[in-house]
Amino acid sequence: MKNLISLCAAAVLLLSGCAEKEEASVQQQKELETAVKETVVEVIEQELAEEGHGHHHVSIDFTAEAAEQEAINLQTVLQLEEKPLTQADVSFEIWQDGDEKHEYVAAVEQDSGTYSAAYQYPDKGTYIVNIHVVKGELHDHQEQTISIK
Repeated sequence: MKNLISLCAAAVLLLSGCAEKEEASVQQQKELETAVKETVVEVIEQELAEEGHGHHHVSIDFTAEAAEQEAINLQTVLQLEEKPLTQADVSFEIWQDGDEKHEYVAAVEQDSGTYSAAYQYPDKGTYIVNIHVVKGELHDHQEQTISIK
């Protein structure tokens, strides 16, 4: 982030210097502004990628059907770049629609890229399950809605 602030400060000084010089043309100023904007965007994208908020997307497949008070096995299959995502920290965040109380259930890797956890829905209704995936700097999640009858 310090790089970004320094870059912006330098850009402002360069642009003001160009504006003061009578021989600097409007076209040169526009070209310089465009170059500075492109550089700022590149720096921001690089810093976001370094912080783990880059363009990684985990493929999350999730299926679960259950009835009230029935013990079930929540299961999700994870892939990154079409390969099983192994050794990740996976949890299921579960809450009934409209309820503020959320439960977190840790999942265990059963097979390569397949994670599961036992759970029992306490009541009938609509539930939201948010699957959280963390591995190193990678963090992704996906919400699913489930109707319990």
